Amino acid sequence: MTGLLLLAGCQGGPTEIVVITDSDAPVPEALDAVRFEVVQGGVVWARETSLDQTPLPLVLPVVHERGPLGPLTIRAIGLKDGEVVTDARARTWFAAGRSLQLRLDLHAACFGRSLACAPDETCAEDGSCRPAEVDLRPDAGPPEPDARVAEMDAGAAPSRPDSGVDPGLDAGVDSGRRSAPDAELL
Repeated sequence: MTGLLLLAGCQGGPTEIVVITDSDAPVPEALDAVRFEVVQGGVVWARETSLDQTPLPLVLPVVHERGPLGPLTIRAIGLKDGEVVTDARARTWFAAGRSLQLRLDLHAACFGRSLACAPDETCAEDGSCRPAEVDLRPDAGPPEPDARVAEMDAGAAPSRPDSGVDPGLDAGVDSGRRSAPDAELL
């Protein structure tokens, strides 16, 4: 079995992708929530964050626990009154022992347009569609198939370097799929 753990913080050089999501659209007029989805090996994990409880930018550390390093698809989905208004996506891989950063910004130019992009594309800052494949690995080699995701947490971006301890910044509204805490420390 393969696995990933989505955490609020971690110590000891984790294999992770830190997703940062911001928007140039007005909150809450055009955007009032963000749902993150991580898809790997056909399994989808989702977490929704209300922007009236947690301000932008949002940070979602996706930490690899075991198994293949990818590929995985990560989406940030912009919502207004529960309806999808835009999204940004990336298909990417982990790098063993490395912390990689991935920006998935929800651009105002993409509102109403991003959903017209093909499943393997994402909406760029100018509203055009571009390939969603992003290889963040410093020494990119051939991609490895499959992996799974265990949990998620998305909180506001830290104002100082991460201490490895969840400072209580939570993603807000849980998806209702779990009754256990939404973040654990390694």
